[in-house]
Amino acid sequence: MKLVLLPVLLFFHPSVGIKFKEDVTTKSLSRLISNVFLDMPKCVVVVLSDFSSFELPNNFVYLRVHFNSSNLFLSLRAAYQMKCIGYLIDENSANDFLKTLGEARSSAPERHTPRIVVVPNRKGNYSLNVFMHPESAYIPDMIVIQIVADGNSAAEVKLVVMTNSFHNSSIFPEGEVLGTWPLDEMSFFPDKLKNLNGKGVSGNVFMDRADIGIGALYLWENEYKYIDFAYPYLNTKITVLVPKPAQKAEWRIPFLPFSLTLWVLQVLSITLAAAVMFAVNKVSFHIAEGLMLGGEFSTGGGIFLRSLAMALLQPPPSRLPSGSPLRRFFTIFEVLFLFFTTVYSGALSSVLTVPLYYPPIDTPLQLYEAGIPWAADHSAWIFSIQGATELPFKGLVKRYEVHSHESLISLIKKGGYGFGIEIMPAGHITQTKYLNGEAILNRHVMKHELYTTSLVMSLRKGSPYTEKLNNLIGKQLDAGLLLLWETDVTLNYLSSRLQTALKISEGTKVEVHHPTKLKLTHIQGAFILLGFGLFVSFIVFLFEKLGKTPSSLKISA
Repeated sequence: MKLVLLPVLLFFHPSVGIKFKEDVTTKSLSRLISNVFLDMPKCVVVVLSDFSSFELPNNFVYLRVHFNSSNLFLSLRAAYQMKCIGYLIDENSANDFLKTLGEARSSAPERHTPRIVVVPNRKGNYSLNVFMHPESAYIPDMIVIQIVADGNSAAEVKLVVMTNSFHNSSIFPEGEVLGTWPLDEMSFFPDKLKNLNGKGVSGNVFMDRADIGIGALYLWENEYKYIDFAYPYLNTKITVLVPKPAQKAEWRIPFLPFSLTLWVLQVLSITLAAAVMFAVNKVSFHIAEGLMLGGEFSTGGGIFLRSLAMALLQPPPSRLPSGSPLRRFFTIFEVLFLFFTTVYSGALSSVLTVPLYYPPIDTPLQLYEAGIPWAADHSAWIFSIQGATELPFKGLVKRYEVHSHESLISLIKKGGYGFGIEIMPAGHITQTKYLNGEAILNRHVMKHELYTTSLVMSLRKGSPYTEKLNNLIGKQLDAGLLLLWETDVTLNYLSSRLQTALKISEGTKVEVHHPTKLKLTHIQGAFILLGFGLFVSFIVFLFEKLGKTPSSLKISA
């Protein structure tokens, strides 16, 4: 049969009408294909076993070929050159088409990933015959439409949309169900490359599709159950690029000179001083009646306020009885609070002029205690620690997030995240798309790595190449070639500026190169305390006034 090659027509709307017999199934199938074509490329190759039942509109670019044509190979190769990457085929032509497509793909200079739609010629399940073809293992975007139910009404017509199991074709040879038309909403071409589920390097070695696997492979326990590892040829450190220490807020300046322990001791000292002076004043009555002081010294609240005033270096009243025991206690407590005040004043002067920062994140424990999430582009970053039983590592595994490169770039701009990085033996840092100058502007590399692991090559269990490869790796290590190779690759292919910036960012010391001029922000904490004190005093004053009713205003019955 001669090749039927129609002219190339302009594509204005992503829809197609396929006309079988005018029945319910045909109409439902046509509507489904019209929806599928919304996600198809603008150029479609149509390969069918019988054109008599199909009517194609003239509103898209297409190449129409009979699958029995002797020129099918040349036609598909021409489609590659035209970058026509959409394919509409039927059940009868599927196997011959896939075989010829593989041959055309291998010989064509152009490269692209096809998007294939297979339509049925009859009722029944035929996806197994299509998906078992070797070529389907290299095509992620491939769907098969099957007629599983038919009837006289549109409600009884059901079309099942299947897609090839790009990850585990041996486990799901018939493919995976995307949904049933028109009952389910579905994505006809889901992104199967977000998670390869073992189809990268280790999967191909395990399935004997590759003899040796080379790449970012490490000593992973789970993978070792199914494949073999050669001798480690490089050791690598996994660490995290974390936010630099943030400066403490200025409103906290009045509290910064003392640690929490000193503040607790200060409060305890004031309370103890009030309790002691109150007790001594009460005992003074038994020594001599004139030695007991009245007024503020006779109530607990008054004596506490007096102790607080002494802590602020406010002297007690000078008119005290010469024999009062409180004189000695006043002297003792004045010396104590003078010591506290002197230390506070000295520390406050340094706090006002030298900015204080939160502790840096330099260890896995500090990263866990900081509570910030950390992220990278693959779950492989936590393979080596996901079985750890220590609390910090268990928490870090839970806080780890996998994002696309675009999402990671966005997170870098927002901040509040740590980002996984890898340090090679010679000290160079592997680079990814999300690592740039902006990423390290306000971040630093943790001084202590998250974990250390070894880079290995993978082989089939019992592979005859293992011993030979181990001997080769040993000779390379002895000669120092691998460290030389790492340095050479870094100089030729990685950014030297970024490497230098990352190296500098490992330090967390903050230096001030000029004196700091005091501003209102430096003393805003004192004004906050003043406002709080005035507010509390005013509230207490109101309660005291309202609680005292003049006797003249009392109403008697």
